[in-house]
Amino acid sequence: MIYLTYEQKELLKRYWWVLLLIFLLVTNPSHERHERKISKRYCERNPATCLGGIGGFIASKLTKYDDWYIFSYTEIADKTVSVGFCGIVFVFTASIQVER
Repeated sequence: MIYLTYEQKELLKRYWWVLLLIFLLVTNPSHERHERKISKRYCERNPATCLGGIGGFIASKLTKYDDWYIFSYTEIADKTVSVGFCGIVFVFTASIQVER
């Protein structure tokens, strides 16, 4: 069990947001993590076009990565495809549809 002195508790109360900010900075997902997640989700939704992972690989390489340091997101054709923070990437499957 960790015991904090009164001064340490006051410092923690005053600067808890700094710890949160550092945590978010350290755990922000990279572009490669976004690409892997998009490729995987694309292949789940479009198995016929994903023979050998080629379709998902191409879809993931079309992304534009925007890093805001505490979170990040990717876009394909000005549509947000994925958002990532705290080491987790969320992919919006509706945005990955292939135009026919």
